[in-house]
Amino acid sequence: MYSSLKLFNKNFIVLRDDLLGEINGNKARKLDFLKDVRLPYKHLISYGSSQSNAMQAIALFANKNNYKFSFVVARKCEITGNLKDAIDNNAIIYYANNPLEFARTLHKNDNESFLISEGVCEDYARFGFHKMAKEINALAKDIDFDVFLPSGTYTSAIYLEKYLNKLNPNIRVFTTSCVSADEYFIKQINKLNPNSNLKLLKTAKKYHFAHLYEELFIMLMNIDELKFDLLYDGVGLKAIYENLDDFKENILYIHQGGLIGSNTLKERYLRKYKLT
Repeated sequence: MYSSLKLFNKNFIVLRDDLLGEINGNKARKLDFLKDVRLPYKHLISYGSSQSNAMQAIALFANKNNYKFSFVVARKCEITGNLKDAIDNNAIIYYANNPLEFARTLHKNDNESFLISEGVCEDYARFGFHKMAKEINALAKDIDFDVFLPSGTYTSAIYLEKYLNKLNPNIRVFTTSCVSADEYFIKQINKLNPNSNLKLLKTAKKYHFAHLYEELFIMLMNIDELKFDLLYDGVGLKAIYENLDDFKENILYIHQGGLIGSNTLKERYLRKYKLT
């Protein structure tokens, strides 16, 4: 499903991955292969932030498919948003100074458990983005556009660009970092697709992941046509705004989902800036 809006004097076509279902956004694409495969494990294990979209998505999947699910975070926090939703779906939450190392101790390389990297940064994520590339290429028969999606681990953007480039080299794919440094972008490119033509946009100001920035919140709250995610889409739209001349008149923007986690972040914004 797509929505259209005018933003920054550009025509935005928004791929509504926030409407894919209970599991939505890029995590739905990364976990798409699980629809067709029954994993030979009883226990799924992962790690990351306490408001991780991946945590919430895997918890939903595990609960619906009778897997045990354990998730490791670095520190205790208020049980709201994605964390509450994961717990409501029977996720077992552990707290550890080094979440990855603790997750590995739970895994123990046995045949009963399956360890999923933070943010589902895995090779099998490519299957979902191969399908997405086909969807986008079909739309390109009628409209000329550039594609943009904000990034955490760059996995989604790298795989999408890879498959779109094979289908239609005229479609350019842009991203910006919402989490990682430039060095990680280079590392991921070398790992996932050394021949990538993915274009990395930067913002004049460095935005630290999950920190509060009043200008981003106000920008998103002034968009009436649809609701964007507060973690990724604010930085993503700011990157587009600061690099408008790089884009065609039409921009296909991929919505990242994650709106459950946004509810918690919105409460933090309202408390800090006393906004109504």
